[in-house]
Amino acid sequence: MKALPQIDQIQAIVTQYALSMGVSLVVAIVFWIAGRWLIGLAVRVVQSALQRQHVDPTVPACDKIVNSTSLAVRPFPSPNG
Repeated sequence: MKALPQIDQIQAIVTQYALSMGVSLVVAIVFWIAGRWLIGLAVRVVQSALQRQHVDPTVPACDKIVNSTSLAVRPFPSPNG
């Protein structure tokens, strides 16, 4: 019968995984915030360009919804196709 691992070993493993997951979570949140900011910037640029060209007011409103949604849902193709 094998001896049970010591509590210190279990604690070290749990701490290692928790730290790794915590760092990954913080990085993911930072990228999400930066991505949302960039989406907002892109939408504002398109909106101002459409307003400068005196496009019908309904077009920029519709375009804002389409652009912000399409950029937020899938900005890049997945690596699996």
